[in-house]
Amino acid sequence: MMLWWLAGCGLLLTDADVEAQLDVDGDGFLSRAFGGDDCDEGDPSVYPGAPDVWYDGVDADCAGDDDYDQDRDGLASALYGGLDCDDEDPLVGDRLLDWFADCDGDGVPGRASLAACSPPDDLQICGGPAAAWRTDPSVFDCDDGRADVAPGLEDV
Repeated sequence: MMLWWLAGCGLLLTDADVEAQLDVDGDGFLSRAFGGDDCDEGDPSVYPGAPDVWYDGVDADCAGDDDYDQDRDGLASALYGGLDCDDEDPLVGDRLLDWFADCDGDGVPGRASLAACSPPDDLQICGGPAAAWRTDPSVFDCDDGRADVAPGLEDV
């Protein structure tokens, strides 16, 4: 055990005293400011190798990775505003589709659309929820507010 003399203060400090000053949160890891690898000296649950909970916004294991990219494919989860529709499989990646709303329920979508992994449930896109959603339509409804007006219907 080494004793440290703090000049001018008349204090004798042990190695444990000095380490306590360098490891403020007491998690056993020294602060990066003092050559350690603890990335958050204010939180004892954050240290290298700590259990890391995905999608909580905290890099608890100090790995430096994106907390919203569990499969580490470079794309954040679509559930949290990213593009990855399956954040547990690095081979899936960006699978967002353009979904076109059929507001009047005539089977032909209008041009109202959004990019998503799957069709939305109750998105208020038609002044209410869409009657149906389609991907990659070959034709668009010229009046998606009237079910009696659509391409392919008999003109009366």
